[in-house]
Amino acid sequence: VHNGQRWLEEAIASVLDQSFSDFELILVDDASRDASPAIMDAAAARDPRVRVVRLEQNGGLPAALNHGFAAARGELHSWTSDDNLLRPAMLERLVATLDAHPDAGVAFADFTLIDDDGAVLGHSRVGPIERIIYSNNVGACFLYRRAVTEALGGYDTALFGVEDYDFWLRAAARFRFVELHEDLYLYRKHGGSLTSQRAARIQALTAQIVQRSLPADL
Repeated sequence: VHNGQRWLEEAIASVLDQSFSDFELILVDDASRDASPAIMDAAAARDPRVRVVRLEQNGGLPAALNHGFAAARGELHSWTSDDNLLRPAMLERLVATLDAHPDAGVAFADFTLIDDDGAVLGHSRVGPIERIIYSNNVGACFLYRRAVTEALGGYDTALFGVEDYDFWLRAAARFRFVELHEDLYLYRKHGGSLTSQRAARIQALTAQIVQRSLPADL
Protein backbone atom coordinates (compact mmCIF):
# COMPACT_ATOMS: atom_id res chain seq x y z
CA VAL A 1 0.00 0.00 0.00
CA HIS A 2 1.33 3.41 -1.00
CA ASN A 3 -1.14 6.28 -0.54
CA GLY A 4 -3.98 3.90 -1.34
CA GLN A 5 -6.73 5.29 0.88
CA ARG A 6 -9.38 5.52 -1.86
CA TRP A 7 -10.13 1.79 -2.15
CA LEU A 8 -8.08 0.38 0.73
CA GLU A 9 -10.91 -0.43 3.15
CA GLU A 10 -12.81 -2.26 0.41
CA ALA A 11 -9.68 -4.19 -0.61
CA ILE A 12 -8.99 -5.25 2.99
CA ALA A 13 -12.62 -6.32 3.48
CA SER A 14 -12.46 -8.49 0.36
CA VAL A 15 -9.62 -10.47 1.95
CA LEU A 16 -11.10 -10.72 5.43
CA ASP A 17 -14.46 -11.89 4.02
CA GLN A 18 -12.98 -14.95 2.31
CA SER A 19 -14.82 -18.26 2.69
CA PHE A 20 -11.39 -19.79 3.49
CA SER A 21 -10.44 -18.18 6.79
CA ASP A 22 -7.13 -19.79 7.82
CA PHE A 23 -4.75 -17.08 6.63
CA GLU A 24 -2.78 -14.05 7.76
CA LEU A 25 -3.10 -10.69 5.99
CA ILE A 26 0.13 -8.72 6.00
CA LEU A 27 -0.44 -5.07 5.08
CA VAL A 28 2.80 -3.51 3.84
CA ASP A 29 2.71 0.27 4.23
CA ASP A 30 5.21 1.55 1.67
CA ALA A 31 5.75 4.95 3.38
CA SER A 32 2.20 6.22 2.78
CA ARG A 33 1.47 9.87 3.56
CA ASP A 34 -2.32 9.78 3.35
CA ALA A 35 -4.91 8.09 5.56
CA SER A 36 -3.72 4.59 4.60
CA PRO A 37 -1.69 3.95 7.80
CA ALA A 38 -4.72 4.74 9.98
CA ILE A 39 -6.93 2.45 7.88
CA MET A 40 -4.40 -0.37 8.17
CA ASP A 41 -3.96 0.08 11.93
CA ALA A 42 -7.74 0.01 12.41
CA ALA A 43 -7.99 -3.24 10.45
CA ALA A 44 -5.24 -4.83 12.56
CA ALA A 45 -7.02 -3.73 15.75
CA ARG A 46 -10.28 -5.36 14.61
CA ASP A 47 -8.94 -8.68 13.31
CA PRO A 48 -6.05 -10.71 14.81
CA ARG A 49 -5.25 -12.17 11.37
CA VAL A 50 -4.04 -8.74 10.22
CA ARG A 51 -0.48 -7.50 10.70
CA VAL A 52 1.06 -4.25 9.51
CA VAL A 53 4.63 -3.95 8.21
CA ARG A 54 5.64 -0.29 7.96
CA LEU A 55 8.46 0.90 5.69
CA GLU A 56 10.00 4.28 6.49
CA GLN A 57 11.07 4.96 2.90
CA ASN A 58 9.09 4.29 -0.26
CA GLY A 59 10.82 1.40 -2.00
CA GLY A 60 8.29 0.50 -4.70
CA LEU A 61 6.12 -2.56 -5.19
CA PRO A 62 8.72 -5.37 -5.59
CA ALA A 63 10.62 -4.25 -2.49
CA ALA A 64 7.37 -4.00 -0.51
CA LEU A 65 6.41 -7.52 -1.61
CA ASN A 66 9.75 -8.90 -0.46
CA HIS A 67 9.34 -7.27 2.95
CA GLY A 68 5.87 -8.76 3.26
CA PHE A 69 6.87 -12.28 2.33
CA ALA A 70 9.90 -12.11 4.63
CA ALA A 71 7.41 -11.64 7.48
CA ALA A 72 4.99 -14.32 6.24
CA ARG A 73 4.46 -17.48 8.28
CA GLY A 74 2.20 -19.42 5.91
CA GLU A 75 3.10 -22.18 3.47
CA LEU A 76 1.10 -20.56 0.65
CA HIS A 77 1.68 -17.06 -0.69
CA SER A 78 -0.34 -14.52 -2.66
CA TRP A 79 -0.56 -10.76 -2.88
CA THR A 80 -2.98 -8.07 -3.94
CA SER A 81 -2.98 -4.27 -4.20
CA ASP A 82 -5.02 -1.60 -2.47
CA ASP A 83 -7.16 -0.96 -5.57
CA ASN A 84 -8.13 -4.57 -6.38
CA LEU A 85 -10.63 -7.02 -4.88
CA LEU A 86 -10.76 -10.74 -4.14
CA ARG A 87 -14.00 -12.55 -4.81
CA PRO A 88 -15.22 -14.39 -1.67
CA ALA A 89 -14.20 -17.88 -2.84
CA MET A 90 -10.77 -16.99 -4.28
CA LEU A 91 -8.58 -18.48 -1.55
CA GLU A 92 -10.83 -21.50 -1.03
CA ARG A 93 -10.73 -22.43 -4.70
CA LEU A 94 -7.00 -21.83 -5.19
CA VAL A 95 -6.08 -23.72 -2.00
CA ALA A 96 -8.23 -26.64 -3.16
CA THR A 97 -6.52 -26.55 -6.56
CA LEU A 98 -3.04 -26.77 -5.02
CA ASP A 99 -4.21 -29.49 -2.61
CA ALA A 100 -5.47 -31.48 -5.60
CA HIS A 101 -2.15 -31.02 -7.44
CA PRO A 102 0.63 -31.55 -4.87
CA ASP A 103 3.22 -31.55 -7.67
CA ALA A 104 2.26 -28.02 -8.73
CA GLY A 105 3.87 -24.85 -7.40
CA VAL A 106 1.40 -22.24 -8.65
CA ALA A 107 -2.37 -22.06 -9.17
CA PHE A 108 -3.88 -19.15 -11.10
CA ALA A 109 -7.38 -18.17 -12.17
CA ASP A 110 -9.47 -15.95 -14.43
CA PHE A 111 -10.51 -12.46 -13.34
CA THR A 112 -12.70 -9.46 -14.20
CA LEU A 113 -11.50 -5.99 -15.20
CA ILE A 114 -13.31 -3.06 -13.56
CA ASP A 115 -13.05 0.75 -13.71
CA ASP A 116 -12.78 3.39 -10.97
CA ASP A 117 -16.44 2.94 -10.03
CA GLY A 118 -16.41 -0.85 -10.12
CA ALA A 119 -18.17 -1.14 -13.48
CA VAL A 120 -17.15 -4.19 -15.51
CA LEU A 121 -14.80 -3.48 -18.43
CA GLY A 122 -14.21 -7.08 -19.49
CA HIS A 123 -13.00 -10.49 -18.45
CA SER A 124 -9.55 -12.09 -18.64
CA ARG A 125 -9.03 -15.79 -19.30
CA VAL A 126 -5.60 -16.88 -18.11
CA GLY A 127 -3.04 -19.31 -19.49
CA PRO A 128 -1.81 -21.52 -20.88
CA ILE A 129 1.50 -21.27 -19.05
CA GLU A 130 3.29 -22.70 -22.11
CA ARG A 131 2.74 -19.32 -23.78
CA ILE A 132 4.10 -17.23 -20.90
CA ILE A 133 7.01 -16.07 -23.07
CA TYR A 134 4.55 -14.14 -25.29
CA SER A 135 2.71 -12.27 -22.51
CA ASN A 136 1.97 -12.29 -18.80
CA ASN A 137 -0.95 -14.70 -19.08
CA VAL A 138 -0.81 -15.64 -15.38
CA GLY A 139 -2.61 -12.41 -14.60
CA ALA A 140 -3.64 -11.00 -11.24
CA CYS A 141 -5.26 -13.95 -9.41
CA PHE A 142 -2.88 -16.59 -8.05
CA LEU A 143 -1.62 -18.63 -5.12
CA TYR A 144 1.77 -20.30 -4.86
CA ARG A 145 3.81 -22.33 -2.43
CA ARG A 146 6.42 -20.85 -0.12
CA ALA A 147 8.96 -23.03 -1.94
CA VAL A 148 8.47 -20.88 -5.05
CA THR A 149 9.29 -17.69 -3.15
CA GLU A 150 12.35 -19.30 -1.59
CA ALA A 151 13.65 -20.84 -4.82
CA LEU A 152 13.35 -17.58 -6.77
CA GLY A 153 14.58 -15.27 -4.03
CA GLY A 154 11.45 -13.12 -4.22
CA TYR A 155 10.82 -10.25 -6.64
CA ASP A 156 13.52 -8.34 -8.52
CA THR A 157 13.53 -4.78 -7.12
CA ALA A 158 15.17 -3.47 -10.30
CA LEU A 159 12.12 -4.48 -12.35
CA PHE A 160 9.42 -2.26 -10.82
CA GLY A 161 6.45 -2.51 -13.19
CA VAL A 162 7.21 -5.98 -14.55
CA GLU A 163 8.28 -7.67 -11.31
CA ASP A 164 5.36 -10.09 -11.52
CA TYR A 165 5.99 -11.08 -15.15
CA ASP A 166 9.66 -11.66 -14.39
CA PHE A 167 8.67 -13.76 -11.36
CA TRP A 168 6.35 -15.96 -13.46
CA LEU A 169 8.92 -16.37 -16.23
CA ARG A 170 11.47 -17.61 -13.71
CA ALA A 171 8.91 -19.77 -11.90
CA ALA A 172 7.68 -21.39 -15.13
CA ALA A 173 11.18 -22.75 -15.76
CA ARG A 174 11.16 -24.60 -12.43
CA PHE A 175 7.60 -25.27 -11.26
CA ARG A 176 4.34 -26.67 -12.58
CA PHE A 177 1.41 -24.24 -12.98
CA VAL A 178 -2.28 -25.18 -12.80
CA GLU A 179 -4.84 -22.85 -14.39
CA LEU A 180 -8.37 -22.55 -13.06
CA HIS A 181 -11.02 -21.11 -15.35
CA GLU A 182 -13.17 -19.55 -12.66
CA ASP A 183 -13.55 -15.78 -12.22
CA LEU A 184 -12.10 -15.18 -8.73
CA TYR A 185 -10.74 -11.62 -8.71
CA LEU A 186 -11.51 -8.01 -9.69
CA TYR A 187 -8.64 -6.03 -11.23
CA ARG A 188 -9.16 -2.27 -11.35
CA LYS A 189 -7.88 -0.35 -14.39
CA HIS A 190 -7.62 3.39 -13.75
CA GLY A 191 -5.42 6.34 -14.68
CA GLY A 192 -3.63 6.39 -11.36
CA SER A 193 -2.58 2.74 -11.42
CA LEU A 194 1.10 1.83 -11.54
CA THR A 195 0.63 0.18 -14.93
CA SER A 196 -0.87 3.35 -16.44
CA GLN A 197 1.74 5.65 -14.91
CA ARG A 198 4.77 3.63 -16.01
CA ALA A 199 3.64 2.33 -19.43
CA ALA A 200 6.75 3.28 -21.43
CA ARG A 201 9.22 1.90 -18.88
CA ILE A 202 7.16 -1.25 -18.49
CA GLN A 203 7.34 -1.85 -22.24
CA ALA A 204 11.13 -1.51 -22.23
CA LEU A 205 11.57 -3.74 -19.19
CA THR A 206 9.24 -6.36 -20.65
CA ALA A 207 11.42 -6.65 -23.74
CA GLN A 208 14.46 -7.02 -21.47
CA ILE A 209 13.11 -9.84 -19.33
CA VAL A 210 11.61 -11.74 -22.28
CA GLN A 211 14.93 -11.62 -24.11
CA ARG A 212 16.68 -12.86 -20.98
CA SER A 213 14.27 -15.80 -20.78
CA LEU A 214 14.77 -16.98 -24.36
CA PRO A 215 17.07 -19.95 -25.03
CA ALA A 216 20.63 -18.92 -25.76
CA ASP A 217 20.61 -20.47 -29.25
CA LEU A 218 17.74 -18.29 -30.53
